[in-house]
Amino acid sequence: MLQEWVDKWDGVVATRPTYNLRLFTDKDTYEKMDELAKLQNKTAHQLAMEVVRNYAATQQNEKGE
Repeated sequence: MLQEWVDKWDGVVATRPTYNLRLFTDKDTYEKMDELAKLQNKTAHQLAMEVVRNYAATQQNEKGE
């Protein structure tokens, strides 16, 4: 049985690196972000990362033109 697992093993799965970016905000802003995130079935963290990613892409596109 162990030999079967060894024979089927494809190696370590490569994952995309992640970087920890902490965002701090006031309570009111967090609560509004949390409400918006719930409407999209996301966490406030997921929505915040999406907003930051989109903002950074927009800024990069504007500077590239």
